[in-house]
Amino acid sequence: MYRLEHAASQIRVRGTVGLLLLFVIIAHLIETELVMGAFFAGALLSMFVNKKRSSLLFKLDGMSYGFFIPIFFIMVGVNLDLSALTQFGESIPFIAALTAGFFITQIIPALIMTKIFGLKKALAGGILLTARLGLSIATAQIGLGLGVISSADNAGIVTSSILASLLAPLAYKLFNSSKDEVHHIYLIGGSEASLLLAERLKMHGISYMTIMQNDKLMPAFEDKSLPFKPVKALDEKIIDLLKIKSGDLVIILTESRELNQILTKYVKHELNHGKIYTMQESASMDLLDPNGEIKLIDPNEVLANHLEHMITSPDSIDSLAESFEDYRVEEIQITNKDLHKKNVKDIAFPPSGSLVIQKRGGEVFIPHGDTSLLMGDVLTVIGNNSALINFRKILENTN
Repeated sequence: MYRLEHAASQIRVRGTVGLLLLFVIIAHLIETELVMGAFFAGALLSMFVNKKRSSLLFKLDGMSYGFFIPIFFIMVGVNLDLSALTQFGESIPFIAALTAGFFITQIIPALIMTKIFGLKKALAGGILLTARLGLSIATAQIGLGLGVISSADNAGIVTSSILASLLAPLAYKLFNSSKDEVHHIYLIGGSEASLLLAERLKMHGISYMTIMQNDKLMPAFEDKSLPFKPVKALDEKIIDLLKIKSGDLVIILTESRELNQILTKYVKHELNHGKIYTMQESASMDLLDPNGEIKLIDPNEVLANHLEHMITSPDSIDSLAESFEDYRVEEIQITNKDLHKKNVKDIAFPPSGSLVIQKRGGEVFIPHGDTSLLMGDVLTVIGNNSALINFRKILENTN
């Protein structure tokens, strides 16, 4: 099956087309819409195809969006009867109401995401989802074929869909300004631990902000160009001003055990926020939540793990410690479709980096030249900054 799938016979593509034709014939025989037959063929196919790793889906994407859908839109344009809008002035209210309806029905549900992304981001997402040219036009064509709507109604729907598709990207850019500063990680407290963590987060390119009141450490943050916000006192009012969203991670690492406990309790109980990292020694009994998202950091366990690695792998630890500014380890998930089922030796990975571990489902193994890569695999790589950037470009197909 694998050879036939990638050979000239393309057996799975042919089977899919045959399944589609079968269901279209059934839809015709029972006198329902042909598109319903195509829909049920796709629903049946989805039960047997791995959506993350099947190359069949990539081929069907190419056939659909590269051939069938363009033909559909061409025929919609050919059959569109703009002369049905003879009295255009009377059609304007209908078109305007329909266009506004497109935006309203997408923006209102998107407001649910306000707590995670903020109001502007939620509005931007709802606006962008309004550009639904294919769905609206396909529905209008079905209604026109069934005689439910007139040619004038169909022309109005198509016009409204085109307007929405033109306006949505423009409005999205207004609400989703790249100048807005967004942080998904908040480091509360200026301590030596937060300084080291901030340095590592910066090297990984992760957006964060350190909230600190320790004047002694501020010069160190400035020298290393680490983002921080100085405050006079760390208290509940400062936490409120951060406007923490439900998807944000809060790391509380002040130098005071009591202050850690107070701030953790406030974020947990008053703000009802669960994504918190704090020191175990700072947590009281009411903060112990083994089933929740609060992570308690045990300094003794961290120290023991580090000493274990120093004893069992001293050379590796010393090398990484000495070259921390140059080399680091990172996990990258394969999302580049072009790499699916390719061997490692056939890919030009950067020479200043290396593949370390490959994870696939519940399996973990060491990749070699003849190892095949699949969509969804997670690769652990090591290298300098430029190598990691190249790894991400290759594996994620980023520009």
